[in-house]
Amino acid sequence: MGVPSNNITVCLVSDQLAGGGAERFSAQLSTFLVEKGIHVHHVLVLDAIEYPYKGEVFNLGRLKKNSPFFLHRFRRFLALRNFFKTHTFTVIIDTRVKKRSLQELLIHRLIYQGSYILMVHSARTEWYVPMGSWGARWIYKKAAAVVAVSKGIQQLMETQYGLKNVVHIPVTYPTFPVFSSLDLPPFILAVGRMNDPIKQYDRLLAMYAQSELPQKGIHLIILGEGNLLPEYQRQAEQLHCSKLIHFPGRVTNTNDYYTKALFSVLTSKNEGFPTVLLESLVFGTPVIAYDCPTGPSEIIQHESNGLLVPNQDEATFIQALNRMINDKDLYLRCKDHAKFSVAQYSMEQIGAQWLNLISQKL
Repeated sequence: MGVPSNNITVCLVSDQLAGGGAERFSAQLSTFLVEKGIHVHHVLVLDAIEYPYKGEVFNLGRLKKNSPFFLHRFRRFLALRNFFKTHTFTVIIDTRVKKRSLQELLIHRLIYQGSYILMVHSARTEWYVPMGSWGARWIYKKAAAVVAVSKGIQQLMETQYGLKNVVHIPVTYPTFPVFSSLDLPPFILAVGRMNDPIKQYDRLLAMYAQSELPQKGIHLIILGEGNLLPEYQRQAEQLHCSKLIHFPGRVTNTNDYYTKALFSVLTSKNEGFPTVLLESLVFGTPVIAYDCPTGPSEIIQHESNGLLVPNQDEATFIQALNRMINDKDLYLRCKDHAKFSVAQYSMEQIGAQWLNLISQKL
């Protein structure tokens, strides 16, 4: 559906434009919209920008610096209110994690002017709806739409909170250049932050050590950083696999690793719509993942582009690691089908769904 783009102004409200998949998607969406002739403004809670983006930025994070704790919240609230008073937006797209009930009441009642859309990026829906079902119905039923990045999240938002305005639009995979300059032994790959135990890298390390991969000289590389990294490094030592397990830290361009990996793995407790699986598959690299809530079951076509393991079933996950290495027909089939299996998640196709949604709210 066409959109009179020269008359559209979109405000993207994000925690930051750095760090995770939700923040990266805000940057990607802004670039797509601007290239379609739509005016875009960003409102950032934190002063952190590392992803390529387009549009103007109102950075609340900078107001937090050099300001006493008891004053900066009030100053930022007034600044945010003044920003929305002096700008008129066709639609506000809010992708933030929401922690404080009173704050959200004030933002949605006193600050946001006009149509707004809420995005939910995780199966941990309480991160986005801190007030529970009553608050969700009171505030978010007034939203133009609640966008769930997976069908599983859409179902959760509808059943847990009784919302009728939920739509499903998945996220896309990032596009960065591939340099292919890595000179590494055969390895499997995991990617994600290490600030909390959600990714369960401790369990991944244990399962890798119990699999046939170490004996076959196949290494494990985990990209990411966070406060749990030293704990994982100690565990690798204790498992007598430290020479085979590598922690390169946070890598700006992960594509070189995806293209060289034998396959990628995901062992999370929960997800939203894990872009790490999309990234791996778009470079032709198969995946193995737990069928955790939510997303992997919507991306992985079992035994066609990867292996979907019953949620938290460690014995079956170990078997999957061994099978992907030992069953050459399975591996080649998954590798051949990988890239084609995620073609529908290109930015052009996902962006078109956003254009349709915005046009419906004009």
